[in-house]
Amino acid sequence: MNRKSAEWKAVEFIRVIHGHDTFECWCRAMIQGMKDLFPVDLISYTQFDATCREASLTDEHEDEHQSHSCPAMNRHFHEWSNEGANRTAQCLAPVFEQVIGSHPLAPYGEVSLVTPSKRVSDVLGNARFRETAFYREYFRHFGVKYQMVIPLEITPTFHSGVTLDHGASDFTKRDLELANLIRPHVHHAFKLAIEHDRLRVVLERQAALLEERGVGQLDVSFDGSILRETNAARLALILGFPHRQVARERLPAEIHEWLRSRVNVGFSARPADRDLTFRRAGVDGVLSVNVLSLQYEVQRASLLISYAERFDPIKRLHRDGLTRREAEVLYCLTLGNTDKQIATALGIKAATARTHVERIRRKLGVPTRTGAAAIAVDWLHGHG
Repeated sequence: MNRKSAEWKAVEFIRVIHGHDTFECWCRAMIQGMKDLFPVDLISYTQFDATCREASLTDEHEDEHQSHSCPAMNRHFHEWSNEGANRTAQCLAPVFEQVIGSHPLAPYGEVSLVTPSKRVSDVLGNARFRETAFYREYFRHFGVKYQMVIPLEITPTFHSGVTLDHGASDFTKRDLELANLIRPHVHHAFKLAIEHDRLRVVLERQAALLEERGVGQLDVSFDGSILRETNAARLALILGFPHRQVARERLPAEIHEWLRSRVNVGFSARPADRDLTFRRAGVDGVLSVNVLSLQYEVQRASLLISYAERFDPIKRLHRDGLTRREAEVLYCLTLGNTDKQIATALGIKAATARTHVERIRRKLGVPTRTGAAAIAVDWLHGHG
């Protein structure tokens, strides 16, 4: 590979390893990209966290160590460029835990942004490396002899890095220079991928809490396509636009036009002094939409959406065999109205109001109008 070709591949590699949705996607993209940069037999991302326990970790314990490990990862995590190597690593995981301490680069020390990459041969001769427990009991099973490590995060209890392995010959100084050239970019993309995963977990938890309260989330493109919707969001759209005829995978036209006007599509700055809330009042309730986040680089937005039913006391009381007129009379009883006041409010005779009250008492099984009013108050507050 000539120098110009290597430089262009390095630039393309740096572009590719940024902006992935999950940590696992970042791992695979990083490994695939490095296969084009280095003459290697195997590449892997390896992580070992000595402070973690197995799957029985509590949430509190996970939070305690989240500064080092990635969400949902086990005590040890490997992602290799070869499926056979992945299976071997999985089988030898208990051995890896026992011998990682004898790796020549294990006591390398704290890692910072300027920490260089290293070949094993830079700190220990190849002959002596093959005498270590790490090589004899673990590394040799992969059919390789030489290793170069791009460290990402190393503490007394946590080890994380990219390993490049070769069987025929050791890595050259030019390989080491290239590894050091891309290392700050790999480290930065690594940190972003971890934070993205953690943020996703937090947002998923918040979305679940909002869902319990009837607030849904919509992820949409600026062109109006619905990319993802929660159950509460889907229900809110159905209630807010009961006669909607367009395809369900697109935003209603009213919301789409509002979104386009508010986010200033095509510009890179979030509009100032604009109300980022959409409301649509219907006969039975009000639909509300709020902008949660805007992603101009991918032309997407996340919206919070809810539907609040309009409070209708008569509708709440129209139950248990009561007619709508009786529900209206019962509501008047909750206000402490007399038969004459009920008659005036509903445009009926006082005798008719009195008859309705008697029927209501019998249907509710209470001896007094006060008892009927008490039951109605409970219904209005959502009890009973």
